[in-house]
Amino acid sequence: MNCQPENGGPAYPLSVHPEHGYGPAASVQDGMSLRDYFAGQALVGLRASGIPDERRETYAAVADAAYRSADAMIAERNRKENKQ
Repeated sequence: MNCQPENGGPAYPLSVHPEHGYGPAASVQDGMSLRDYFAGQALVGLRASGIPDERRETYAAVADAAYRSADAMIAERNRKENKQ
């Protein structure tokens, strides 16, 4: 059983194509996952809304809420892709 959450793949994938002299086409990931990107965007929204306030919630709770939002976005994205 895999306990790791779906990371959504790379946020900014880089494709290397044979015509550029790098061999067969490949996808290269250097950097954050889509899950990390979504969590960062959710974090901005959570903090900009003024809720939760760090006096009422810990930073860990805010980060947890951001990643729960990211996981929900990836799940919805996967659900919509599977319907097509």
